[in-house]
Amino acid sequence: MADELDSLINGLQSDVNKHIDTAHHSSGERYCHKCQRPILAKRVESMGHNFHEECWSCSQCHTLLGTDEFFHKDDLAYCAPCYKAKYLTPCSECGEHIIGKFVDVFGRQVHASCFRCTGCRTPFPTASYYPKNNQAYCVNCVENH
Repeated sequence: MADELDSLINGLQSDVNKHIDTAHHSSGERYCHKCQRPILAKRVESMGHNFHEECWSCSQCHTLLGTDEFFHKDDLAYCAPCYKAKYLTPCSECGEHIIGKFVDVFGRQVHASCFRCTGCRTPFPTASYYPKNNQAYCVNCVENH
């Protein structure tokens, strides 16, 4: 009997909460984009939405974002490490994630600044190189390898 009563009370509370949320939404009051509850205290406004401070978190690891750097994709916010791990390719030379210009050579992506001759490590200023054994060489090194 007590379980049935608890279940009934929880169901009624849920219905009341939905009604309250609908009333807040239609009245123009701010509500949290993540939890859909009214915002009665401090809020974070980002990506065209409002969030409770405690709801403003990385969608991947759930770390609170606060005022830290964040990225967004498909209406979801990510901390920098999660975004980079999920969406960016690491450079096959230095291991850092590639943001901006890169070179695709032999099926590997490298930062333009990391693209260097395999022999002498001189950067390729124009991205022209001589391929040999799946390696990139400058004109001076290609004959020696």
